[in-house]
Amino acid sequence: ICLSFGVNTQPGEDADPREWKEVPLVLFFTEFCDPEDDKSKRMIELYSPNKRDYKIEHDLIVMKYEGTSPYPSYVFQSLKGQVVDGKGYVVMCMNWYSYGRDTCTLITGYNGITSFSGTEHLALAGC
Repeated sequence: ICLSFGVNTQPGEDADPREWKEVPLVLFFTEFCDPEDDKSKRMIELYSPNKRDYKIEHDLIVMKYEGTSPYPSYVFQSLKGQVVDGKGYVVMCMNWYSYGRDTCTLITGYNGITSFSGTEHLALAGC
């Protein structure tokens, strides 16, 4: 980058191609599944529009708020170490049997974050 005295720089001219800045992970909820006929098919789907086959290395958790409480419950799910799949999804399932390993990224179990009563609110948080 050549400095020119007396000339204002234009947007983008001060960029340094030798400096690498990682694009942050964008992740949001896309589906909550709580079928009436089979509670073992409960799942939560998250989608990333900007990452594929990406291992989550930051401390990112899904928190559950129950009822009208302004405080998160003790039930949470860490996403650290999980992989956003080739289509951009992270799918948390209650068990493997309902959807299979091709769909489910991680299994939470019957007392985990995918166990719903119908009054929960969920949030993503970095810690």
